[in-house]
Amino acid sequence: MTPDPDSEPYNIIPVHNLLADHPSLRFPEVRAAAASLRAVGNLRRPPYAQWRPHMDLLDWLALFFGFQYDNVRNQREHIVLHLANAQMRLSPPPDNIDTLDGGVLRKFRKKLLLNYTNWCSYLGKKSNIWISASSDHRRELLYVSLYLLIWGEAANLRFVPECLCYIFHNMAMELNKILEDYIDESTGQPVMPSVSGENAFLNCVVKPIYDTIRAEVEGSKNGTAPHSVWRNYDDINEYFWSKRCFDKLKWPVDVGSNFFVTNTKSKHVGKTGFVEQRSFWNLFRSFDKLWIMLLLFLQAAIIVAWEEREYPWQALQERQVQVKVLTVFFTWSGLRFLQSLLDVGMQYSLVSRETLGLGVRMVFKSIAAAGWIVVFGVFYGRIWSQRNLDKRWSPEADSRILKNSNKMAVGLLWLPVVLIYLMDMQIWYSIYSSFWGALVGLLAHLGEIRNIQQLRLRFQFFASAIQFNLMPEEQMLNARGTLRSKFNDAIHRLKLRRCAVIEAYDCVKHMILAIIKPNTEEHSIVTVLFQEIDHSIQIEKFTKTFKTAALPLLHAKLIKLSELLNKPKKDTNQVVNTLQALYEIAIRDFFKEKRSTEQLLEDGLALRDPSSAAGLLFENAVGLPDPSDGSFYRQVRRLHTILTSRDSMQNIPVNLEVRRRIAFFSNSLFMNIPHAPQVEKMMAFSVLTPYYSEEVLYSKEQLRTENEDGISTLYYLQTIYVDEWKNFMERMRREGIANDDEIWTTKLRELRLWASYRGQTLTRTVRGMMYYFRALKMLAFLDSASEMDIREGSQELGSMMRDIGLDGLTLEKSLSSRSLSRTSSCVNSLYKGHEVGTALMKYTYVVACQIYGTQKAKKDPHADEILYLMKTNEALRIAYVDEVSTGRDEKEYYSVLVKYDNQLEKEVEIYRIKLPGPLKLGEGKPENQNHAIIFTRGDAVQTIDMNQDNYFEEALKMRNLLEEFRRYYGIRKPTILGVREHVFTGSVSSLAWFMSAQETSFVTLGQRVLANPLKIRMHYGHPDVFDRFWFLTRGGISKASRVINISEDIFAGFNCTLRGGNVTHHEYIQVGKGRDVGFNQISMFEAKVASGNGEQVLSRDVYSGIEGSILGDDTSNRALGTVLNQQFIIQLGLFTALPMIVENSLEHGFLQAIWDFLTMQLQLSSVFYTFSMGTRTHYFGRTILHGGAKYRATGRGFVVQHKSFAENYRLYARSHFVKAIELGLILTVYAAYSPVAKDTFVYIAMTITSWFMVLSWFMAPFVFNPSGFDWLKTVDDFDDFMNWIWYRGSVFAKAEQSWERWWYEEQDHLRTTGVWGKLLEIILDLRFFFFQYGIVYQLGIADNSKSILVYLLSWIYVFLAFGIFIVIVYARVKYAAKDHIYYRLVQFLVIKLALLVIIALLEFTNFKFMDIFTSLLAFIPTGWGLILIAQVFRPLLQRTILWEVVVSVARLYDILFGGTSYIPDCYRKKEVQERFVIEGIDVVNRPQRL
Repeated sequence: MTPDPDSEPYNIIPVHNLLADHPSLRFPEVRAAAASLRAVGNLRRPPYAQWRPHMDLLDWLALFFGFQYDNVRNQREHIVLHLANAQMRLSPPPDNIDTLDGGVLRKFRKKLLLNYTNWCSYLGKKSNIWISASSDHRRELLYVSLYLLIWGEAANLRFVPECLCYIFHNMAMELNKILEDYIDESTGQPVMPSVSGENAFLNCVVKPIYDTIRAEVEGSKNGTAPHSVWRNYDDINEYFWSKRCFDKLKWPVDVGSNFFVTNTKSKHVGKTGFVEQRSFWNLFRSFDKLWIMLLLFLQAAIIVAWEEREYPWQALQERQVQVKVLTVFFTWSGLRFLQSLLDVGMQYSLVSRETLGLGVRMVFKSIAAAGWIVVFGVFYGRIWSQRNLDKRWSPEADSRILKNSNKMAVGLLWLPVVLIYLMDMQIWYSIYSSFWGALVGLLAHLGEIRNIQQLRLRFQFFASAIQFNLMPEEQMLNARGTLRSKFNDAIHRLKLRRCAVIEAYDCVKHMILAIIKPNTEEHSIVTVLFQEIDHSIQIEKFTKTFKTAALPLLHAKLIKLSELLNKPKKDTNQVVNTLQALYEIAIRDFFKEKRSTEQLLEDGLALRDPSSAAGLLFENAVGLPDPSDGSFYRQVRRLHTILTSRDSMQNIPVNLEVRRRIAFFSNSLFMNIPHAPQVEKMMAFSVLTPYYSEEVLYSKEQLRTENEDGISTLYYLQTIYVDEWKNFMERMRREGIANDDEIWTTKLRELRLWASYRGQTLTRTVRGMMYYFRALKMLAFLDSASEMDIREGSQELGSMMRDIGLDGLTLEKSLSSRSLSRTSSCVNSLYKGHEVGTALMKYTYVVACQIYGTQKAKKDPHADEILYLMKTNEALRIAYVDEVSTGRDEKEYYSVLVKYDNQLEKEVEIYRIKLPGPLKLGEGKPENQNHAIIFTRGDAVQTIDMNQDNYFEEALKMRNLLEEFRRYYGIRKPTILGVREHVFTGSVSSLAWFMSAQETSFVTLGQRVLANPLKIRMHYGHPDVFDRFWFLTRGGISKASRVINISEDIFAGFNCTLRGGNVTHHEYIQVGKGRDVGFNQISMFEAKVASGNGEQVLSRDVYSGIEGSILGDDTSNRALGTVLNQQFIIQLGLFTALPMIVENSLEHGFLQAIWDFLTMQLQLSSVFYTFSMGTRTHYFGRTILHGGAKYRATGRGFVVQHKSFAENYRLYARSHFVKAIELGLILTVYAAYSPVAKDTFVYIAMTITSWFMVLSWFMAPFVFNPSGFDWLKTVDDFDDFMNWIWYRGSVFAKAEQSWERWWYEEQDHLRTTGVWGKLLEIILDLRFFFFQYGIVYQLGIADNSKSILVYLLSWIYVFLAFGIFIVIVYARVKYAAKDHIYYRLVQFLVIKLALLVIIALLEFTNFKFMDIFTSLLAFIPTGWGLILIAQVFRPLLQRTILWEVVVSVARLYDILFGGTSYIPDCYRKKEVQERFVIEGIDVVNRPQRL
C-alpha cells in the first residue's frame, strides 16, 4: 500500500509537497522541474495498479516495470534537484522561469546516456532512444528517469556499466512500444513489459545476475583461488562487450543461459576479454614497452662500450660497430615474439568455440613477430655475406646496409650516442620532475606568500584578490563602478587616514597639556614643542625638521602614558617618569638638527634655571584631572584604542598551523583561479565518505587511560598542541568552570571534541566537510546582502567566525528550534532565510556507515556518536546497510538513508531500498561507496576518506574549483579534478613528519608533473572531485573485484583514461589528510599498498596500454620503481630526496628546505626510508609471485605504547630481518674471500651503502619504537619473545600467542599459489646453496682442490647434522618424560661422537679449527634453504615424521634470527641507558616523544 505522500519524510526538499514551508521551494526552477515530472498527460495508464492524482512519470515507470517505491522517491528528488540546479545556471535565464527549459533536459539526457550511445555504436546496434525534432520533453524525461531508476536499484550491478546498458537497451525498447501503442501479437492486447509487478525489476532482472556474481565470488575461496578460474566484475561486464549477449542472454533474461552457469565447466562461460595470470612474467608483459626501450638502450650501450674508445661517438664512426648496433632490431623482434608467446600462454583459456577469432588473432600475432626475426636475419646475413665476400666494408656492403634499413634505422644508429647516459630512468625522472615541477609551480605563483611577513608586503592587494576570485562577476561589475567612482573612493580613503592622524595628534596634545599644571615652566616647554610641530606641518616641512624614525619610540611611550591614565589607581611617579622619557626622546632624538643647551633655552624648550628643579622634570608640574571628568578619560581611552589598533595588526599568530593556513589561503588568491559564480548559479556537489567501525569520538576512557609509562592520549595531545590546549582551557574558564578538573564533568563533551578534532576521527572529518555548508550559507547571504544587512549582521558573523576558528570547537548549531520558513528570520540574526535553502540545494554530505544498523542494534557507543553528528549537522546524511531477518537463516538487505529531524527531534528514515543480497561481494570499501552513491546529489562528487579534514577558507573556493569542469584541457573537459592534500599529522612525531614530507612532494610536485606536461595523472586518493554523471554511467568511482582491486582508488583513474576521460590537478585549494603516525602502522599501510601494486600489474587496466600511468598511483608506485630500478641506496636517497627539497624550496624557501632536510637526516629519516623500501619490495614481489594481497587495518591512532620485540619480529622477520642477515652474510663472505676486499678503503667504499641497508633493516623497528631506550623493557621483551617461540598451545591459539601458528600463517601464500609460483619459489630458494658451494672450497680440509666432489661430499655433513637432530628429537620424544637418563645418555653420546670426529679430522686431514666457524657460514644458509623448500612441499611432507623435524629446525632458526636481530640492539640500549643514568636522566619514567 502506497503511503500518504504528504506525511513522508524527505531528504533535501519536499518534492512531494510543493506547498510546504521550505526555503528551497522559493526557487521557481524547483517547481518547474517537479511540474515537468507530473506532466503525465494522456499516457496509457498501467492496467494492474490504481492510478492516483499525485503520481508522476516516475510512478508511471515504476508501475509498468516494477521498480521499488523508495527507489522512485529517491530518483524523483535526484532528477528535480539536478534539473532545477541546471536551469538556475542558465545565462541569460529562460523567458519563462516557471517552465523547464528544453535545452537543459536535452543536455542532461545526452550526457547521462552518452555511454549507452557509445556502447550501441561499438556493437553496431541501433539506439533505442527514439528522439525526433518534434518529440516532447516528456519522452526525454522518461528515458532519463528509466536509466536512473535502473541505476538506483542495480545494487552491485553498478560496477558492470555495460550490463546496465544492456538492461536499459531492452527496457527502453519496451518503453518505446508502450509509448507508440504497440499491440502484442500473441495476446492482441497493448504491449506490456516483460517483467512487471511489485519489485519485479529487482527479482527478475537484478537478482539473477547478482546471484551469478555472488556464486563466482564464493567459488573464488575469498579471493585466494587463481583469478583465471572465476569471473570478477570486469569479466561479467566484458561479456556485454560483444553481440553474443543478445543471442545468449535474450530478453527477458534467460536464466537457463550458460552465462548463469557457475559450476559446470562444459557449459560455463569463463573470462571473455582478459585473464589475470599470476606470474613474474607480468612484469615484462604489462610493461613491455618500457622493458624493450631499456633493453635496446642497454644492448646498444654495451656494443659501443665494448670498443673501449674514449668517447661513444668515436666507436660509432666505425662501420663494423654501426652494423653490430643493428642487432637491436633482432632484440626488438625477439622481445615482441616473447610478448606474443606470453599472450598465448596467459590468455589461451579465453579461446572457445565462440571466440575462435581471438585464438586466430593470437596465433597470427606470434607468426608476425617471428616473421620480423626472419626478415631481419635475412637482411643482416646479406650484409655480412657481402662484407666477407669483399674482405672489407666495400661500397656494395654499404649499399646493403642502406638498402636493407630505412632512414629511421640510420637515425637509430645515432640514438645510443644521445641516450647512452639516459639508462637510469629513476634518476633522470627525479631530476626532470623536480625542476620541471618547480618551474610549473613558479609559473602558477606557488610559494609567493610563504609566511605572514610576505603577506604584509602584499596585503594592499589582498582585498582586490578576494574581490576578483571569490566575488561573483555580477557583484564585481556593480562593485567596480566607473573610473570617477574609483577616484572618489581613493580620495575618500585618503581623507579617512588623514582624519585619523589628525585626531590622534590632537588627542595627544590635549592629553599632555591637560595633565600638566598651567602656568608652570614645564607647561610652557610642552606648548612651545607643539607649536614647532604645528608650524612645520603648516609650512609642509615636517619631515625635514623631524626624524620619523623616532616616532615608534614616541608611540610606545604614549601608549604607556595612556595606560597609566586609564588605571583606576593612578601612579603619579610613573606618569612623571613617562613624561620625562617623552621629553628626552623629543629633544634628543626627534629633531634632525641637534640643539645645544643654550639653543634649547633660547627656544624655550628647557628650564631656565635647572638648579631650581631639585628632582625630575615634571615632578612638581603634573596635575591629573579629577576622576569625575568623564570627557577627558573617554578621550584618553579613545586615544589608547587608536594607538594600539595598529599593534594588533602587527601581531603574528603563535600557532604554526594558523600561519600556514593564512599563508596558503593568501597565496592561492594570487593564483590562476576560475571566477566564482553566485551560489545559486554554481554547480551542485556532494561529498561521500566511507566509514566502517573507526573512531567517531574519543571516549573519556580513551583519553584518560595511561600506558605502562604513565602517558595518556590526552597528555600526549597536550604535549603536542601546547598553545591550543592553553586556548581551550582559557575558553572553558570563560564559559564558567571554576577549576580544571571540571572538564571531566561539566565540559566532558567539549573535551572529547577538542581531542577528536586532533585525531583521525569521523568527527573531525564531518566538521571539516560541513564547512562547505557553512561557507555556502555565508556566500549566499553575501550574494544578495546590502551594506545595511552586512552591518546589522556583523556581530553575528563575527561570532560565527570565532566558532569556526582553528579549534572549531562547536559544530553546526542545532536548528531544532528554528523554522526553515523563508519568511522567518529566526534561522539566525545574520541570514535572511533563503541562504539555508540555497546551500541545501547545492551541497549534500553522505557518510556511508555500512554497519550503523548493527551498531544501533548492539547499543554500540559509536551509533550514539553518529547520531550526535547528525543532530548537530543539518546537511549530514547517513547511509547504511540494514540486515532484516525474515526466517531461519534468511535475511533481507536494504540500503537505508537516515537524517535527524529537528522538528521531531529524532532520527528519521528517508529511503529504504531493498538489495538483491549481501552488500559485500568484492572489496569492502568500494562496495560501501557503491551502495551509498545513489543518495548523493549534484553534478560532482568529492570522495573523502574518514581520516581527512577541511578548512573554512578552503571551502570558500569550492565554487571556483567546480568551474574547472567547464574549461577545456586539451581537447576535452576534465572528468576528475585532482585536489592537493595537506598532511596534518606531520607534527605528531618524527615518523609522521617523514611520511608528511614524502607525501607532500608526491601530492604536489609529483602530481603537478604527471598532469602537466605528461597528461598521465590518475586518481590516486580521495580528495579528488569526480564528474558524477560521467562516472555513475561508467562503473562508479572505484572498482571492487576481490583482491585484484584491493587498491580500489587508482582503478577509477585507469577507468577514466581508458574510457576517454581527462584528469587535471589543481593546487589553489587543499584538503587535510591524516597519515599513519606509528612505525608499525606505516609498515602495514605500505605493505597493503605494495601488495595492491602487485595486483595492479596483473590487471587488464595496466595491460590495456596505460603502463605509464602506474606512476600516478599512491605512494605505492615507488615499490614498483624499486623493483625495476636496482640502484645504489645513496643514489636512491639523494635523488628521491631531490623532489622533496625542490618542493620545500618552492613553498618555504631554500634555506628552510635545506634545514628541514638536514634535520630529517639527524632524526634518521634515511633509516626509515630505507626500511620502507624493503617493506615495499617484499610485499610487491610476494604478491607478483603468489598473491595474498589483503586489506590491513592500521588503526590510525596515536602511538603512545611500546611495541614488544615479539610483535616486531612477527611483522618484520621475513620482510627485513632474514634478508638483512642474508645480505650481511654475503658482505661478510665477500670481505673474507674477495681479493678486492683486501684493501680496507676499497671494501668500505664499495659496501658502505649495503651495510647501511643491513643496519637500517635491523635497527629501524627499535629506533622508532616508543620507549625504545628502556633497558627494563628490553629484558621483558626478550622474555616475551622466548615465551612466544616455545609456546605450543592448542589448535585455537592465535599467531600473537604461538610461534607455530604464526609460522604456518607466514606460509599461506604458498598454499594458494600455482605450480609456476611454487617452482619459482624453489628456484629462488636455491640461492642459499651458493654459500656452501663457495665456502667449502676455502676450508682447510678441501686442500685447495677445485673438484666438484668437494662440494658433493660437503652435503654429507648437512645430512649428518639433520640425522643427529632427528636422533635427538626422537630421544626427547621417547625418553625425556619418563626415562630422562636415557635422553641424557643419547645427548652425551652425540657430543662424544662429534668431538671424536673433529679430533680425527684435525689429526688425519688438513682440517683446521677455524673451519668449524667458517663452515657455519656455509651450512646455516643451506639449512635455511632446505626449510624454505620443505615449506613448498608441505602438502607432501606434512604427513611424515620429517615435517616435525622441519618445524623444530625452523623454530631454532627463528630463535637464531631473533637473537641476531636483538643482541646488537640490546647492547645499544644498555649503553644509552647507562649514559642517561650517568647524566642523571630517568629514561624509564620519562615519556619519549617520537
